[in-house]
Amino acid sequence: MPGTLSPVVDADSSVAVIAALAVERAPLDALLMSDPKPPIRVYQCGVGCERAYDAASAALSAGASALVSWGLAGALVPELSAGTILLPQQVLTLEGERLATDSRWRMEVRRALQPLFAVRDGSLVEVREVLSTRVAKAREAQASGAIAVDMESAAVGRAAAGAGKPFVVLRVVVDGLTDTLPPGIEQWFDEAGNRRLIAALETAFKPACWPGLFKLSRRYRQARRALTVAAQVLVPQGFLYPQPPSVRA
Repeated sequence: MPGTLSPVVDADSSVAVIAALAVERAPLDALLMSDPKPPIRVYQCGVGCERAYDAASAALSAGASALVSWGLAGALVPELSAGTILLPQQVLTLEGERLATDSRWRMEVRRALQPLFAVRDGSLVEVREVLSTRVAKAREAQASGAIAVDMESAAVGRAAAGAGKPFVVLRVVVDGLTDTLPPGIEQWFDEAGNRRLIAALETAFKPACWPGLFKLSRRYRQARRALTVAAQVLVPQGFLYPQPPSVRA
């Protein structure tokens, strides 16, 4: 399924940002809606590698010269807390391939964000399903050596590599190594990455889930604040892509 193109995109934009979920995309849209000539394109793809690859391919076909994987991630090591910015040097695929992010571009972003956040690099690893327990996260960390996990960044990297285009990943930690995610959390979002309120409420009505939900809600607020501030820094500057093909008026 191709990604959903933001309705406020300018045709001359060259940096395409791929976000799986509407909640990840929202901080970007909040800034782009007030800009008559937005510096980036935003694609909301829904959860998973196939959808992310389709969205990234659609962005490249539409003329994007660089890709960003943007959103939330889960920690695989204890020192990563909610709200930590991840700018991984590489993304590890399910097949064991290592996809390097653009070092120059990543350092530009890091310099912009480091005064405001804890920023980590290291490796991010691809998974096909949510790692909802500490045991599952620790097992993945041992197998991959990665510090964090998501479902879409590797697909964005594969699309970029296939087209010979640079990419970077900016992810914010939401759940820590010791956090257990609520059962059925995958059902909280539809195929396009929009919230399914009824599914979330079904979990909220289960008293056994309340402690975990309270903790996750607090973690999410921290991550959302970090995403919002990062967007405020990066969006007006076109994500600091070091070789913009056009000059904005």
